[in-house]
Parts: sequence; structure tokens; C-alpha cells
Amino acid sequence: MKKILSHLKENIAQSRSHKTAWLVSVILVLVLLTVQVRSCLPISQTIRLGIFSTSNWNVPDSSTYEVVDQVIARFEKNHPNTQVEYTSGIVKKDYSAWLSDQIVQGRLPDVFMILDEDFNMLASLGALKNLDPFFKQNDIKTQDYYESALMAGQYNNTQYALPYQCNLQLMFVNTTLLEKEGIELPGWDWTLDEFAAICKQVTRDSNQDGLVDQCGYVNYTWKNALEAYGISMFASDGFSVEVNNDTVRQALRYMQTIQEYDQSYYPFTPKNGFDSGQVAFAPMSYAEYKTYSPYPWKVRKYSSFEWSMLPMPATAPSQSSADLDSLMMGISATSAHPKEAWDLLKLFVADFDIQQTVVSQTGGISPLRSLLQSAVVEQNSQDPDQSALLLDYAMENSTCKVRFKKYEEAMNLLDTGMNEILSSQEDIGLQLLNLEQRINGYLQE
Repeated sequence: MKKILSHLKENIAQSRSHKTAWLVSVILVLVLLTVQVRSCLPISQTIRLGIFSTSNWNVPDSSTYEVVDQVIARFEKNHPNTQVEYTSGIVKKDYSAWLSDQIVQGRLPDVFMILDEDFNMLASLGALKNLDPFFKQNDIKTQDYYESALMAGQYNNTQYALPYQCNLQLMFVNTTLLEKEGIELPGWDWTLDEFAAICKQVTRDSNQDGLVDQCGYVNYTWKNALEAYGISMFASDGFSVEVNNDTVRQALRYMQTIQEYDQSYYPFTPKNGFDSGQVAFAPMSYAEYKTYSPYPWKVRKYSSFEWSMLPMPATAPSQSSADLDSLMMGISATSAHPKEAWDLLKLFVADFDIQQTVVSQTGGISPLRSLLQSAVVEQNSQDPDQSALLLDYAMENSTCKVRFKKYEEAMNLLDTGMNEILSSQEDIGLQLLNLEQRINGYLQE
């Protein structure tokens, strides 16, 4: 009997051993199959996008998310295993601080908007990916963009960002005031001499109460004058500034000769600027023109008079130029998904349909030549003021800011110094020499 029980125990033990071995084998097979299946399935990934919701040009704009969501929908359709996420509710005034926090936390978005004033800092810190290798793929051609718009994203001759929207300073003209004074609207190639002559003619006491109440211009600055003379103040490497020369002195003397036509020159004149209807000229951005003009936008700020726009005047015909402001977009240097990030960036900055939506729903100008020039063809027969043609002309003649690490701070020093010189009675040359030495000392620290 004992032998029988012992034999049964051995059989049971062997049976259990076989079952265990079988179960282990089944589990191993299932694990291997799972690994193999997972290796065949596409991997889901997330691209982070950095945006702000308000206008970059300080005009009413509530369409940012509409454009962004349209881009994301198209991107995710073409990249079914990649999703795009962004943080909503960030406004422009908070965006720089938010982006800095993301850098500190090591969470810089894969693709993000870049404010003009932040670009130098981000590029110098190495936060932006070099986009030159992507251009070699011929996905985007440099000639697709206006030259100054493309250069806005370059630092040390390397492309670190691409323009998403642009804005340009133009000269707003109170055409009602000019007509009242019997003055013909200047052409696009008008000069500084014409500007001064018209300002002189309109600046007067129009209601005979003993006070000058009608003026030539408002908000025309030394910087506008230097741009009109084609002056580039900073060396391309950002280590020096040159303002102590004959051309700068000539530009500042020009500013002194026209200052009596400035509305702010008269202490008792109501300081309503261009809004008052008593000023002939005011430099403003195209975004303001687009937002407040009567068609096709609904809001009209300057409703008491008719007004139009011109390129900025220059020292000679066909030399009009003004600095271009740009809202750019770039890719994080540490992005784990550079290919997908590039595909997303391209939709924002190079897709014709998306750029057309951007132009129709925001205050910006497209950096794409093809879009603006197609509007020229369409508007030649439909738009009596041919604004698209004027914009094309102005964009071709725009200039790009010099890019270096200390640019913003140096410009602040320069602005303070130039305004002090213009309000002083001392020798211009000596003051420019002192200003140049002071700023060069800062740049070379």
C-alpha cells in the first residue's frame, strides 16, 4: 500500500512540474508576442507648441486659436500618431516670462512663437535649432520670402527662425486735411523735402485764436530720420556702433528743422495725436491701418476724417525704407521630435492657405512673396487704393534689424541719448562722439 501511495505522489509531482513548465512556456510566448506586436504598432508622441493668444501688434485680435487649431487639425491628419498640445490663455505681455520659465524647467516647447525682442536672447543662449539643414531638403526656398523677413530669423548668418507674420511702419496721411489745404497726396516715392514742405504748409492757427492748432506730424522720431537716410548704426558683429559721422549729423539737423511742425512742440495744443484730425502725418504700423480702416474691418477709429497710407519718405525717390517687425517661429534645440516639429513649423510659416488665413484674420502681413503678389493681381482691378501693391513695394524696400545679443539694451541707450541731443543746444558732433563712446563701452564689456 505504501508503495502505491509513493508512486501516486511521484506521478502527481511530475504532473505538477509539467503543468508549471507548460504555464511558463505559455507566458513566455505571450510576452514575446506582445513585444513583437508592440514593435509593429506606431508609437504615439506629443509635440508641444508655444503660443500666445493676443495680437503681436497691440491691436484687437481674437483669432489666434482659430488659426492655430486649423494648423493642428491639418498636421494631425497627416501625422495620425502625433498629437499637438499647447497651453491656452497666455497673453503677449506674459509670454516672454512664460517662455523663460519653460527654459528653466527644461520644458521648452518643440515649436514656439518668438517675439522680435526675444530672438537675440534665445539665439545667443543656444535655445533655437539651426534650420539651415532643413532648407537643404528644399522643402522651403529662401526666395519664397521677402529678404528682410527671412533675415529677421538669422543670427550670426545662421537661420534659427522663420517669419510667421510681419508688420511694417508706414506713414498715415490725413487726406481730408491735405484736401482742405489744397495739397495733392504725395506719390509712393516721396522724399524728406516733400514731407517737410507739406508739414510747413499745414502747420498754422486754423481758427484764428492765436494758437497753433493744426500741425504737420506727430510721432516722427530720430529713428525714422536715420532710416530715411539709410543709416546702419551697428556693426554686423554687434561690438560697435557708429553715430558720430556726417550722415547722422545731417539726419539730426533735419529733425531739428522740422520740430516746429510737431504737434508736441506746442504746449497748449490738445495732444490727441493723429486722432484729433488736426495732424497731417503720423507713422503707424500697417496692423493699425488694417484694423481701423473702413473695409473690410468693422471698427473704424478715425471716423471724423478720411485717411490713407504711404511708404515712409526717404532722402531720394525710390529709396523708401523702414525696419520690419516680425513675429517668428522656431524649433527648440532640444526637441526630441525634430522632423515632426519641422513639419508643424512649415504649416505655420510656409503653407499658402494657412498664411492666407493668418492675413485675413490678424493684423499681420504675410512674409510670403507669392501671397502678397497674388493679392496684387486680384486687387489691381478691385481695390482703388491698391494697398496690396503698396505693401509689396514697402516690403521689398524694408530693412531688417541688426541681430546681436545686446541689441535691445543698446537701442534703449541710443534712444535716450538721441532724444537728449535733440533737446539740447550743445554741439551735435561732440554729443554724438560721447554717445558713441558710451555705447561702444557697453557693447565691448
